Amino acid sequence: MLIEKIGKTAMLEQTAEECAELCHASLKLARYHRGENKVYTTSDDELIDHLTEEMADVSICLSELLLGDEKLPTLYNSHVQEKMDRMRKRLGILENTDDNNNANNTDPDYKSFCYFVANEIFDENWEFNQDAFAEIACRKLVKLGIVELIDGEYRLKEPQ
Repeated sequence: MLIEKIGKTAMLEQTAEECAELCHASLKLARYHRGENKVYTTSDDELIDHLTEEMADVSICLSELLLGDEKLPTLYNSHVQEKMDRMRKRLGILENTDDNNNANNTDPDYKSFCYFVANEIFDENWEFNQDAFAEIACRKLVKLGIVELIDGEYRLKEPQ
């Protein structure tokens, strides 16, 4: 692990630097899409390539930080889940949950399905952020028409 070679402080500094580079790449692509800055001679593909390169750098740094401290993965996954639930509620994707409502992302069948999908897509590379990767996997399957979102729960589409 890189964090063992360079230390936690240097890894935090590297993470901050990579996050700043990701911010710049994101803003540059957003300005390009809005047509606000015509001086860019790069193409959409080049800007997307740069964005995804910076995303990979940030992801690697986050992985190192999460693997370098045994407390961080649990806290991180908890925060990711809370924020994703809050976002879904705000967007109307997830109803407020109570004891009478089993159609939510804490349902064991829901989690099992999404985790299975994420494991098949991402192999072992998704372990540090399981909830987010599971959600991404299911969203992609919705776009492909393989899965549907019904009452806040992902389900395989019935064959026609």
